[in-house]
Amino acid sequence: MVTLYAVKFSDEWPDEFLKSHIMNQPISEREKILKYRQKKDRIQSLVGIMLIKYIIAEHLGVQPSLIVINRDKYGRPYCSMTQWKGDFNLSHSGEWVILSISEKCKVGVDIEKMNNISMEITNYFLTEKEQRNLYNGKGNDLIKDFYKLWTLKESYVKLIGLGLSYPLNSFEFEIKTKEECQELIKVHDYNNNLEAVYFKIYNDLEGYTLALCSNTKKLPSKIEIINLETIFE
Repeated sequence: MVTLYAVKFSDEWPDEFLKSHIMNQPISEREKILKYRQKKDRIQSLVGIMLIKYIIAEHLGVQPSLIVINRDKYGRPYCSMTQWKGDFNLSHSGEWVILSISEKCKVGVDIEKMNNISMEITNYFLTEKEQRNLYNGKGNDLIKDFYKLWTLKESYVKLIGLGLSYPLNSFEFEIKTKEECQELIKVHDYNNNLEAVYFKIYNDLEGYTLALCSNTKKLPSKIEIINLETIFE
């Protein structure tokens, strides 16, 4: 089973509170957080770490302080504890931190705040066919459709675990509307012989688009919101 969690935060944190929680982290995570120069980015990174530890601890029935998080050569976090056999993936944008987690399946997730952007960016990250489909959309919101593609691509790359080394225009998505406005989403990637992967778009968080990717059909119907205070108890 795949579960999707979200935590909302602000950057109005007392400096001493932020500093104390950063210093309580293992050296590797502390150094990662402190690489960010902006306070909001440090808070965002800290919230992500605390959310991962809180949720995995809930699954294992242990204290969050016992959870050990490492990163692979592409920067993807993983839990190195022998008791944990699952997978998780983290994303953040604006005021939201998102965690997808599963005890058996691979997962990838991406959230993006839908800002107005120059559509020239499509030349670099979308295939020619994706660009044609995007601009030929009938009566659709161009920005919203772009972010749908963007988050789908990011979630897929995060699932396969290759990070920014895997060009976003080296594979393409096909999105078809079925009955009752349901969407059929397929990815065409001839560079990877992956088993079937499945996708879901979430528009629950106003002003944001979120995409979830996994190798199971059983994707959650909703996002579970967790209070910020809960993960810092």
